[in-house]
Amino acid sequence: MQKIIRTNGLLDVSTLALPSLAEHCLTVCDNDVLAMNRILRNAAQELKAVPLTRFVFAGLNHYDNFRKNTSPSDDLITWLHGDACKGGEISSMQCFAV
Repeated sequence: MQKIIRTNGLLDVSTLALPSLAEHCLTVCDNDVLAMNRILRNAAQELKAVPLTRFVFAGLNHYDNFRKNTSPSDDLITWLHGDACKGGEISSMQCFAV
């Protein structure tokens, strides 16, 4: 069974519920990379899910601040920089969790 849940104006959650586990794709759009990270972590915790990987779509000018506020124990983070688009602003962050 697949269900799509919109939890608030910033966060979209798509869940694939299987007999043994649930897979979640969480996507948040905002202009604050730390707020997006917090929203995704809180949503995964509420779902009782473990984040496996995150994709950050943002300019490199946000990278240092983001890395200072994450730890090596965080899930795999892929930074997909968009410096060529809209002056390197933040676009979105996506997380896959089970």
